Amino acid sequence: MTIRKIRFRQSGGFAGFVRGCELVPETLDSRERAQTAAREASERKATLKLSADRTMTAAAEAISRAEVRLKGADPNRGAQRTANLRRGVDHANALLQEARAAMAAGKYGDAERAAKAALVALAPVSASSERTPAKAAARRRP
Repeated sequence: MTIRKIRFRQSGGFAGFVRGCELVPETLDSRERAQTAAREASERKATLKLSADRTMTAAAEAISRAEVRLKGADPNRGAQRTANLRRGVDHANALLQEARAAMAAGKYGDAERAAKAALVALAPVSASSERTPAKAAARRRP
């Protein structure tokens, strides 16, 4: 036996008002689907936010490491190369600021894309600075 319709009626009172409602099972299913969709959307949003936050943190740490390496770089060894690396770090900083603005606006997908772009912009900086030992590392005493 399937329920086709649920009907509720109430009458009475001073003026003899009649009120009630009818529920069709399909509407109950759609309500459950809507609640499930809302729950899944909030879970996806939380996952995106966490992922974007982690990517932004990784980009900020990479920028800090690159800036430390650039400060310790030998100024006499390739001024043009050092300037190019500085531009790469500045570009990564600008991308990270875009990611932070997107995160504040609740656009977590855009924030993650901008943070990943900052990491990509830092790849040449990291690769070239790893080849060149920093000045501070050369001064260490045994």
